[in-house]
Amino acid sequence: MTKILAYDQTILSKLPHQTLTSLQCFTHAINYGHVDTQEILLTISTHPEHIAPNTIILDEKKLSHFADLPVQIEPLFIRLGRRQLTLADAQIWQPTPLYLTPSKTKIAIFLTYIQQTRFNPWQALFPASPSTFLFDSYSRTQIQKEMIHFQQAWEQKSFKIALDCLTKILGLGIGLTPTGDDFITGLLASFSALQQLPSNFQQLAVLAKERTNAVSYAEIHEAVNERFSQLVQRVFLSIESGNTNEMAQAVSALEEVGSTSGSDILCGIIFGLKLFCEENNHDNSNSN
Repeated sequence: MTKILAYDQTILSKLPHQTLTSLQCFTHAINYGHVDTQEILLTISTHPEHIAPNTIILDEKKLSHFADLPVQIEPLFIRLGRRQLTLADAQIWQPTPLYLTPSKTKIAIFLTYIQQTRFNPWQALFPASPSTFLFDSYSRTQIQKEMIHFQQAWEQKSFKIALDCLTKILGLGIGLTPTGDDFITGLLASFSALQQLPSNFQQLAVLAKERTNAVSYAEIHEAVNERFSQLVQRVFLSIESGNTNEMAQAVSALEEVGSTSGSDILCGIIFGLKLFCEENNHDNSNSN
């Protein structure tokens, strides 16, 4: 018997009494929305650890048999085709705001952990990749070039130029969520956690709709509104704890998402935290 394990509580207020159509179907996830706009409004998944904004988790091994069924959102249940699935026993999840104490010490512990176990974030934007995809390598090279300009603009508080740099990497890469988009999501997460997200970065959601695919657009739309998945939340909670064992578990869990999506999000997070540390070093040197 199919049952709901968990769901994002905000779905009930965002999509009341709406009937949505299946837009994309995969083995472990179905994306729903309206055919006319092709905008993803809801995702049904089988992975409990992948709870994220606008997501419902079902107790199923695969979802292919639900591929063509519409879904209807009601206050007490979800109707999937002819099946009525109650919300009463499901875990309620809500994306809580990310928060990270603006402490160089805690962030330095995390960056040191990354340096010891992954790559040197002070020398590279991404770890060395064995990827055989030429375009994947090209994408990362282009992102690294743009982030040099981004960092210069950020340090000068030229947020319009910084936004232009991010716009250039929107949709850059391959897959459902291209490398550039995942990197941006991670970067926005760091800015959100440190309460440094520039207001003009809201424009990324509009720009993403024109420059990338529907899956990636949905991710960036949530990110600019400071709504992130549980896996991203775990990374920041582990940094706040200062416990490297918790960091190891949180980072490994995020890296398991997709082919490179989790790793690319992580690299965006790391770059944002590195910017914070370097900015503080610069401010301190000027005050001495």
